Amino acid sequence: MSDEDDIPEEENNLGHYEGERNEAEQRHGMGKAFFPNGDTYEGMYALGKRNGKGVYHFATGAVFDGEYKLNKKEGSGIMTYPDGSKYEGDWLDDVRHGKGIYWYPNGDKYDGDWLRNFRNGSGVYLDAQSGSKTLGTWYKGKLHGPVQIILASHIFEGTYQENYINGAGKFIFPSYGVELRGRYNLIEKNGGEEQELADEENAEKQKESVWKTYSMNPLEEKKEEEIKKEDVKVTEVKKETLADKSSKSKDVNKDDSRKEEEIKIEEEVKKEELKNENKIKTEDETKKDNEIKKDDEIKKDDEIKKEDEIKTEDEIKKEDEIKNDGMTEELKKDEVKKVEEIKEGVTKDNDVKE
Repeated sequence: MSDEDDIPEEENNLGHYEGERNEAEQRHGMGKAFFPNGDTYEGMYALGKRNGKGVYHFATGAVFDGEYKLNKKEGSGIMTYPDGSKYEGDWLDDVRHGKGIYWYPNGDKYDGDWLRNFRNGSGVYLDAQSGSKTLGTWYKGKLHGPVQIILASHIFEGTYQENYINGAGKFIFPSYGVELRGRYNLIEKNGGEEQELADEENAEKQKESVWKTYSMNPLEEKKEEEIKKEDVKVTEVKKETLADKSSKSKDVNKDDSRKEEEIKIEEEVKKEELKNENKIKTEDETKKDNEIKKDDEIKKDDEIKKEDEIKTEDEIKKEDEIKNDGMTEELKKDEVKKVEEIKEGVTKDNDVKE
């Protein structure tokens, strides 16, 4: 599969689902889905849509491990394709967009900027077969603008126009200490005759870049005027590239409906979080109230028990006092009786004496 191919995903409301749901029975939270076409997804959901980190296994053998937003790949993620190629980097609206690295099936590698699935902006391309390293700018997947190509024996510096070398440039041979300055002319092959292109509207025709050398100079003897001219040309190309990039920046803006849906998702997620927080808070308050109530009941029981103990002690004391009072009365009666008996005895003795 080429790097420009797109792999469609099944709608997430199909197939069998195992995981968390919200009160509306939507897929919400962590879950796993099994789709009719053999695809599977395991990760986060929000209001029925893939939203957050997750892993999507395609029936074709492709795998995406990264972030989702509103059912689309958005954020950082790694996509491994069936042909062995792999992309690791930024995503937006289900396509490669931002900074990222792409490893191709043939061993080539691109590390740089992406726009809507295309190499676009500054980047570095490594050719596995030749060992060359290309530092340059891309536009819609094609080299376009200032470029430097580093090979084992030499270096080329110049400009590209839609994947074709075109314009002034130079070959630098460090081992020989010389540089060749010249120009590439973009031509088309028509009936076996080469003709220089007069305009850029014949992009679909077969093209070829032909080099013409103007001078060979020692590396130490660079002419200042030539350097200034090259700098001006490179600056103009950079301005053109930046202008093109700026004119296409509107393509990445999200439409209003998508923004509204994102805001709705965020609000619902916040509501769910707040609801969970309130639920936890209510449970904590209930637990605290139960603990306070239990403490009050224990305290009340202790007070009642203490009152009962005090009451029992008072009753025992009172009973003892009553008992003692009763014994005192009996003793008094006994003493009175004894005194009476003594008196009677004395009276009898006196009567006998008389």
